[in-house]
Amino acid sequence: MDRGVDVETTNTRRAGAAAVEPDEPPQASKRQQILAGARRIFRSRGFDGASMGDIAKAAGVSKGTLYVYFASKEDLFRDLVLEDRRQAAEQIVSLGLDDPDVRGVLRGYGRSIVNMLVEPEHISMVRMVMAAAEKFPQVGRVFYEAGPGYGINRLATYIKAQVEAGRLRTADADLAACHFLELCQGSILKPLFFGVTAQPTPQAIDYTVDAAVDVFLAAYAADGI
Repeated sequence: MDRGVDVETTNTRRAGAAAVEPDEPPQASKRQQILAGARRIFRSRGFDGASMGDIAKAAGVSKGTLYVYFASKEDLFRDLVLEDRRQAAEQIVSLGLDDPDVRGVLRGYGRSIVNMLVEPEHISMVRMVMAAAEKFPQVGRVFYEAGPGYGINRLATYIKAQVEAGRLRTADADLAACHFLELCQGSILKPLFFGVTAQPTPQAIDYTVDAAVDVFLAAYAADGI
């Protein structure tokens, strides 16, 4: 075998591969590209009105490529919901279990939760999930577990730690967490969700959350806190 020809052929193949690679995004990037296209289609047409063909076109991929990543529209929507919840979770402040400043922790957590909930992207996602959940209840379940359920569990864990430290008192941390979160968002989110009110100002959010903290501590604070 002519080794010169062999080396030249190998180099040619490598050069050809290098020329193709920039046009072939890594798997993770391709998946994000598809999710971005799907998000646009679902928002404009809803779950029932969206088709895999429309999504493929919006994402700039073939239907064949789309089905390599997602077996069905339901699978794609579920993953989009999970991606949305993951991004939302990154905006929520952490709950320091050992932080003795219960009022300060609750204020920070409540404000970050409400600021995330009132974002137009989140409102659109909730509306889409509710519209799809009747036909595909697993989508609603995924959204709840990764969103509201996750937030309740995080806060309940913090409340349990504060009960053990003698700062709060309750026999049901999950219920107490639900009470606090509803106090923070109820008067803001429901009117916004139904289009009754406009986007709340930061001052309105702070006022509502501060009032929620006052009511919560009046009910659950241990004596002397």
